Amino acid sequence: MDLSSLLSGLKDIRMCREILPSLERCVCEDVSSLRCDVPQLLTDHNFFLQLLSCLEQLRGEKRLQLCVYRILNKSLDFYQEDTLPWHKSIEPCLTSLGSTSSDQEVLQEVVSFLHRLASTNKDCAVVMCRLGAKDTLSKVLEKHSTGLIQAPELRDLLSDCEKYSSLYQKMATSILAGCIQMVLTQIEEHRRSQQQVNIPFFDVFLRNLCQGSSVEVKEDKCWEKMEVSSNPHRANKLTDGNPKSYWESSGSTGSHYINIYMHRGVVIRQLTIVVASEDSSYMPARVVVMGGENPANINTELNAVSDTFQAFLRARDEAL
Repeated sequence: MDLSSLLSGLKDIRMCREILPSLERCVCEDVSSLRCDVPQLLTDHNFFLQLLSCLEQLRGEKRLQLCVYRILNKSLDFYQEDTLPWHKSIEPCLTSLGSTSSDQEVLQEVVSFLHRLASTNKDCAVVMCRLGAKDTLSKVLEKHSTGLIQAPELRDLLSDCEKYSSLYQKMATSILAGCIQMVLTQIEEHRRSQQQVNIPFFDVFLRNLCQGSSVEVKEDKCWEKMEVSSNPHRANKLTDGNPKSYWESSGSTGSHYINIYMHRGVVIRQLTIVVASEDSSYMPARVVVMGGENPANINTELNAVSDTFQAFLRARDEAL
């Protein structure tokens, strides 16, 4: 079987179950039935990723999981810097390690692989720290205190790398903060000059920067507090998401306001206000969106709407 046929077979879950045991014997026991070079196979990027995919699909099937981990371990015999994305193998390994249904023999293969990978590549050891490998391993050792070879050594190795993990986190935070500051500066400069941002690939950079976080920030977490000009006991109705509830102001013309204190670093792309168009006595004639760095300095006009309101008003400003 050549490499292309092998990859096609591994993508089919039924064929995969038949291929993996034979593949393990060929790779680990030098039983040659492959028409491709074993070192070439074990350093092939697509083959490596397909093995990780098999690991996810065959979770819970002990025999086949053992085959995959043994092949991965054998791949480390041909380790070269940056040849394969080894860091991608860590998360599925930790999932197996933390699973309550994992057999001890599988756990041993996982520990052996992770120990060898961490010893070979310190960057991977740092990734393990960032993904909580030490805590996961400690829980495993509580159940299998004497049965897992190299587990204590792996835990000690991870402990030594924790300081580097903390350093990497601080570096990444500083770099990200610098990127965000650059983005905000460019947006502010072009807003003041009322010109479109014409920096090459700026939109691509901004889109990827905004997608970089896996943490979803909910609307009510974007701001610290809200102040209104009147009826403060009903201010929470502004953000409860219920179109039937409402806040209404009282006072003379020009005295109505809603102040929203945003968390530092939050970029607002759209501000939406829903109004009751059928109630003419409480319909605003003009809405002005202002911005500033503090309550005493809210003097930058970002947008203004004074046309007749329909069911709702949208005030947008990419720099708000």
